[in-house]
Amino acid sequence: MTRTGRLALLAVPLVLGLLGAPAGPAGAGTVRTVSASDPTCGGATPCYATIQAAITAAQAGDTIRIRPGTYVEQLSLSGVNAGATSEADRIVIEADPAAPVGSVVLTPPTTQCTSGHGVRFQQSKFVTLRGLTITGAGGQAISLLGGNNQNQAIHLERLRLVGNGSSECTGGITIARGNPDTLILNSLIYANGRNGVATIDADGGPHWLIGNTIHGNGWSGVRVTRSHVVWLVNNALTGNGTAAGSTGGRVGVSREGSTSPDPAGIHLLNNLVCGNRLGEIDGPALDATDSENLTPTGAEGPGVSASPGCDATGSVYQNLAGPDGLLGTADDDVPPAPGSPLIDRGLDPRTLGLDPAFNALLEADLQSPDARPRLGTAGGTAAFDIGAREV
Repeated sequence: MTRTGRLALLAVPLVLGLLGAPAGPAGAGTVRTVSASDPTCGGATPCYATIQAAITAAQAGDTIRIRPGTYVEQLSLSGVNAGATSEADRIVIEADPAAPVGSVVLTPPTTQCTSGHGVRFQQSKFVTLRGLTITGAGGQAISLLGGNNQNQAIHLERLRLVGNGSSECTGGITIARGNPDTLILNSLIYANGRNGVATIDADGGPHWLIGNTIHGNGWSGVRVTRSHVVWLVNNALTGNGTAAGSTGGRVGVSREGSTSPDPAGIHLLNNLVCGNRLGEIDGPALDATDSENLTPTGAEGPGVSASPGCDATGSVYQNLAGPDGLLGTADDDVPPAPGSPLIDRGLDPRTLGLDPAFNALLEADLQSPDARPRLGTAGGTAAFDIGAREV
C-alpha cells in the first residue's frame, strides 16, 4: 500500500475518535502580561511579577504573555481550565512573540529529583505552553501526571528543554497514564538526565511528537511503555545514550516489551534515528504501518531505510554548540547541515488527520511561526524537514 493510502486509512479512526468535533476558534480572553523586571509590564494590564501568579488568575480563553527574563519558579498547573470542553477555551502560556527566541528562561529553584519538576500539569485541560527555555530542574522539565490526575489536550510547543534531571531522574518530559491528545511540537530536548521523553504507567495517549529534535540525553531519546499510543512523526533522535552503562536503555526509540506486544500502537513516520550509543530502535516498535524512517543501516525492521553516515553529528547538524561553543548549554542549536538527511525528508503532518485548526502549529519550527514547509533542495519542491529546525 502507498504511504498516502495507508495514512488515509489510519486517519479515519483518528478523526472519528481522537479529537471529536472540529475545534472552534480560540477564545478572545484576557492577555495577562508577566515581567520579572518591570513592575508595570510596560503599561500592559493586568501585570504580574511571576508566571505562577498569572496562571492562578487565568480563565478559559486567556493568554499569558511572558516578557524576556529569567524566572526562578516552579510552575504548578493543578485543575487549570478543568471545565474546558473545546479549543475555544484553550489557555496559552507563551514567551512574548516579540521577544528574541530563547530569552524567556524558567529555572526552578529546587535541584532535587523528587518533586523537582519545572512545570507540572495535574487535572488540567486545553492548555498550551510555548516558547520557553526550561533548564536546571532537578527532576523533569515538564511532568504530566496521570490516572485520576491526568490531563487532556496539553500542547507543548517550540520549547527548549536542556540540562534538567540527573542520573536518577528523567529530565525532559514524562507523561503518565491517560493524558489523551498531548501534542509535543517543534521542540529541542537535549542534554537532559535519563530520557528525553518518557511515558510512565502501562497505558495512555494518544500522544503526538511531531517535528522535534531529541539529542544527547543520558538514556534514550523516547521511551514508550507497554500500551501507550504514540505517534512519532518527523523527529530527529540523535546522539542519545550519553550516560555510562546500559540499564534503562541507551537508544533512539525504546518500546517496552510485554507478553502482548503492540507495535501498531507506536507509529513511526519519517523520523531520523541515528548515532544513539547502544542502537537506534529497540523493542516491539516496528510493523507494516511504519514508513520512511532513517537509520545508519536501515536494518532495524519494516519502515526503515539506510542513511549512511547519519551517525556523524556533523553530517546532520551545523553549529550544534551554538555561539558559546559549548555543548549542552542553553544556546545550542540544531540547524540542518548542508546536504543533511533532515532536509526535505519529512511527512506533511497536515495530512495526519489532526484538526485543521492545528495546521498553523505544524507549520512553525523552533525559531518562528510560518516556517514550514520551505524549499530546501535546489530544483525540488517545498517539503517539511525532519527535526525542530526548518532549513
